[in-house]
Amino acid sequence: QDQSAAAALQQLQAELDEINERGFVGLPEISRAASVKTSTIASILFEFDGISVGQSHESSQHQAANVTAAAAGSPAPLVFSASSVEEGFRLQADLSGDFCAVKDLKWLVRQTCSIVEWIQRSGAASRLTELNAMDEEQHTFIMNMARGPLHGSDLPSSTSLQALFEHRVSQHPKKIAVQCGSSDFMTYEDLNAQAHKAAMALAALGIGRGSIVPICMKKSSQLLVAIFAVLKAGAAFTPLDPANPSDRKARIIEQCGPATVIVDESWNGRDLADVATSNIASLLDHVDAETTFEKQVNVQMGQELAYCIFTSGSTGLPKGVMVEHAQIISFIESCEGMAKESKFGRRLNFASTAFDATVGDVFGTLSHGATLIMASTAELLQDIGKSLADLIITNLLLTPTFATPLASDQGVAALPWTATLLLGGEKVEADLRDNLCSAVELENAYGPTEASVQTLVYPFPTHRQQSGYVPIGKAVGWSSIYVLEPDSDKLLPVGAVGELCIGGPQVARGYLNDEAKTKAKFVSDPFVEGGRMFRT
Repeated sequence: QDQSAAAALQQLQAELDEINERGFVGLPEISRAASVKTSTIASILFEFDGISVGQSHESSQHQAANVTAAAAGSPAPLVFSASSVEEGFRLQADLSGDFCAVKDLKWLVRQTCSIVEWIQRSGAASRLTELNAMDEEQHTFIMNMARGPLHGSDLPSSTSLQALFEHRVSQHPKKIAVQCGSSDFMTYEDLNAQAHKAAMALAALGIGRGSIVPICMKKSSQLLVAIFAVLKAGAAFTPLDPANPSDRKARIIEQCGPATVIVDESWNGRDLADVATSNIASLLDHVDAETTFEKQVNVQMGQELAYCIFTSGSTGLPKGVMVEHAQIISFIESCEGMAKESKFGRRLNFASTAFDATVGDVFGTLSHGATLIMASTAELLQDIGKSLADLIITNLLLTPTFATPLASDQGVAALPWTATLLLGGEKVEADLRDNLCSAVELENAYGPTEASVQTLVYPFPTHRQQSGYVPIGKAVGWSSIYVLEPDSDKLLPVGAVGELCIGGPQVARGYLNDEAKTKAKFVSDPFVEGGRMFRT
């Protein structure tokens, strides 16, 4: 990209000359000989009616930039035709089928014209790094598209996750907060009381602000008690999946440096014998003075750490992502995607406890006064459709792989209660979308752990789509989504391939014990004064 415009054009012409020396068989002949459609060989064709010798083009004006529907029998789904005219040049794009969106193609035609005009205006010596094919109208369009629906409005006033939960406790204390299986139930009132008592015991162990407490427990109501106990003590929690290998758990525990790890009967202490552990029963047994705890711990502030979830980066080693209360609350109170839940809802937690999708399930449910349903993955997968019907599930997130059994007629019939199904974690294929979109409110969800659960959501139309194109959506809440040139702050035009970058209040604090990587990935938002951005 550091070439001059002249050098780039000369290189392009040399490559074309080399190709043309061997180009003695036309595309239609190849198509007939191979017995395949020309569109299978080439999806985009460009033809140019050359400039005659001595013809001057001092004007930078293009006569027209048109997009039309291609005639039947077009040699390719997309054909660009450029021709020389007295005023400059004329560019036309002929589109057939659903190869791309017409509005995107119109931008592409304009950008092509902008590039030609830039070369003439700036001169042959101008560097390609200086090229900007985006005009002011497209820049405004992209920035408007980048912003979530709440951009510019006041941020949430809630200071902590436990405060959101306690507000719901005061509204309906006797309502079921969590159900696990057919016999493990707990009301909002009981969950709050047990978490409060367990928090007192944690505080007595010296756990408070600045502490990170790993929780290694299978799915149960006691897992929720542990999570809220840690938060009420002023600390942050790190979820560990009991099914994970011991060496992974050991690495994570070492990085957290905890005073204790909260465990249940699933804990295998043989490989981690030197780790101090507690369970909820033992914590509750050591509590006798509730008032002491309340005087010692102040109200949690939004800038305090709420949780630290470990992902495996390119090295395969656990990498701790630190998320503050205000960051996850910005998502929860956006009421979009995973954060959207009716107070009458019954949300299924399908994901592993170690994934941040579980964070979305837990707090997206309990902060809105709904009921969280937990069950083992093995039980659910025996017959996921029957499980959803039996548990009266109204809302859940699945990967497309696990949602596929629901796409059959039998699977759809097993969704009498399910109102919303979110798909995330994998690419969504058009067939899955088309088979489910009329049965439930279907949404595509995307978001890295570093931006608090979910930052993009696309609600699918309720009718079958002609296009095989499946978007990952637009920004949620107060978030902003940009496509930038890698290693720069340059905003790219519509259709350009670049790096997805996420701005806004959901961007996490950074990586635990890794300042260098934090500085490289969590940077200033070039489009928002004082804002932060994560480079995905």
